Amino acid sequence: MDHRPGSRVARRGFVWLLIGIVMVSVLVVAVGVLPAYFAPRSAFGNAADAVRAQHDARGLMVQGLGGLALLLGVYITWRQFQVSREQLQLNLRATTEQLQAAQDQLMIAQQGQITERFTRATDQLGSDQLVVRLGGIYALERIARDSPTDAGTIANILCSYIRQHAPAPHTDGASDTPVDGIDVPHLITRAADVQAALTVLARRAIRHDGQEPLRLLGLDLRRANLSNADLAGADLEGTHLGGAWLPDARLDNADLSNANLREANLAGACIEGVELTGAMLRGAHLEGASLRGAKLDGALFDGAIANQATTWPVGFEPPQAGVIVNSGLSSVWWRPDLGPDS
Repeated sequence: MDHRPGSRVARRGFVWLLIGIVMVSVLVVAVGVLPAYFAPRSAFGNAADAVRAQHDARGLMVQGLGGLALLLGVYITWRQFQVSREQLQLNLRATTEQLQAAQDQLMIAQQGQITERFTRATDQLGSDQLVVRLGGIYALERIARDSPTDAGTIANILCSYIRQHAPAPHTDGASDTPVDGIDVPHLITRAADVQAALTVLARRAIRHDGQEPLRLLGLDLRRANLSNADLAGADLEGTHLGGAWLPDARLDNADLSNANLREANLAGACIEGVELTGAMLRGAHLEGASLRGAKLDGALFDGAIANQATTWPVGFEPPQAGVIVNSGLSSVWWRPDLGPDS
């Protein structure tokens, strides 16, 4: 079948020509032939009556043909409207399918780009150069923002990276004896990549899968900067956070059992419902912190500093645990020029 535009136009013109010929023929028959048939001369007494009757018949024929023409015009208009609507629906369906196909192609391309970026970023984590590893960490954060479905995987990777590069400290010559001291450089100085990974996780731009906690247990995070960190629900069991900077941090419902928080700054932190069984908090700053519902069995608070704004679990007596309770309601005890890197 010939689908060329010229052939379709020629066929359409031929059809309209036939319709025109038929309509003219019908008009000629109705006006010239049928009146004499319906009003013959023999049926009237004189010619004038016959002519008048034929003229009336011709008028009726013309009116009837006019009505038929009107109905035909209405039908043609309705049919054209139907054809146009069907064509419009076909065009819309075709456009929708094209848009869907384009969207699918775009999504495939985006997923391919994310996969390529993910592979490149994870490769960077294994580099010997610190700046390359830092680039990989921040690239993973960007990927997690762009592709939330990959956020859980990226959180797992960064947690694994921190566990690999910041294992729990032990004394020289006795690998089973943990280090208690905090006289070490700031984490950002001695392990900037670990600090960067912690910062990314603590910002919670990366949301972990479901209720799975961030697993940061048994690590050396002494003197880490986690100000305003969101580590709610994190597993920090046995982690050394001595001297860490944690003002206004969210640690609610986290597991800090057997963790070392000696001289850590927890002023204004939310520590509600936290597992602190066997934890070390000697000399820690707890001004304005909330420890409602925290489990403190075996926790050591000797020399910890609190104030009247600090809230405790029901039945806990701070002075009997060795906590120094100062007056005042402020959670800001340090001078502005004494930041975490001072």
